[in-house]
Amino acid sequence: KNWLKNMAAAGSREVVEGDAVAWIAAQEQLPGCVITSLPDISELQYMVNNREFPLERYQTWLQETVAAIVSRLGEGSVALFYQTDGKRTNEDGEWNGYLDKAHCVCTGGTHAGGKQLFHKIALKAEVDTVKIGSCSYTHLLAFAGPKGGVSYRPEQVKIPDVFHRGEVEWPRGMGSRAAKLCIEFVKDVIGATTVCDPFCGTGTILCFANAYGLDAVGVEKTPKRCKKARRAFLDEKTGRVLTHHPT
Repeated sequence: KNWLKNMAAAGSREVVEGDAVAWIAAQEQLPGCVITSLPDISELQYMVNNREFPLERYQTWLQETVAAIVSRLGEGSVALFYQTDGKRTNEDGEWNGYLDKAHCVCTGGTHAGGKQLFHKIALKAEVDTVKIGSCSYTHLLAFAGPKGGVSYRPEQVKIPDVFHRGEVEWPRGMGSRAAKLCIEFVKDVIGATTVCDPFCGTGTILCFANAYGLDAVGVEKTPKRCKKARRAFLDEKTGRVLTHHPT
């Protein structure tokens, strides 16, 4: 983890407690580059206090939220979406459908006038793993906004096509290696100085952005996660995201 010792002075961090969709809609232009993971249907059901939130409505919500983000990117900025597909089952545990979040992201980004830059795969388990519940991989998709201004050579992108995500601070969070690769891409290739995560959770992306000297802006609805996101930091010995100093 020696890379941590060579990082620039930490950037600033702002965590807004509130509804991410409303916050996005209020922005004429989002700050810097966006790196985020939109909530799963189960999380959204909890957030809107509606356990009957239908799958079709969630798919529409996902596409519209991606479109809102991509359409508000500034010139020369990009948005990276880290999303895990969903396997749907009925009350008897029988297969009842599949939720392709990569398709939703691509649909929303394209409808917003964005340009897809790449599609990578982050593994949550070893190759050849068969999981009964959630998928053992996550999509990482990148989009430039309708204002364009993004230009780079393919060999500049150091994110592998398929890679292990790294450790997670909480089960639904982004893996540490995935976060590091994303931050390195927006900083070294795109030239970002600010990173925005409208669904920041416990602050993994904010931590890595600050560690690389970038300013970070996050939005989180739950007060408990907001507190964690504000105090989260990278441990210099392990490179892990922590929300409290070990004793």
